Amino acid sequence: MNRVGVCEEQFKKRYNRDVEVYVVRETKDNKYVKARVTIISPLKTEYVIEEHFKDDQSTDFVIVEMGSKSHKYRSYLEGEISVADAIGEENG
Repeated sequence: MNRVGVCEEQFKKRYNRDVEVYVVRETKDNKYVKARVTIISPLKTEYVIEEHFKDDQSTDFVIVEMGSKSHKYRSYLEGEISVADAIGEENG
């Protein structure tokens, strides 16, 4: 799992939230199959956004894990916004 500072900076710019971002990408035949992004909030809560890709490398679907719950979205951005909202709710 690689920590990605540029993603942390982008998250801060978009949502004004300080987070740690780690990314693992899975490939098959030199194509992405899925990308698993782990976002850790300032309160050390872990959120996972798992993006699954079609053969043409477009997003097939996204699964977001928040605690014991998971939610399915059509795009990465929808999943990321739900994580940003959940992090915002942590602080009251």
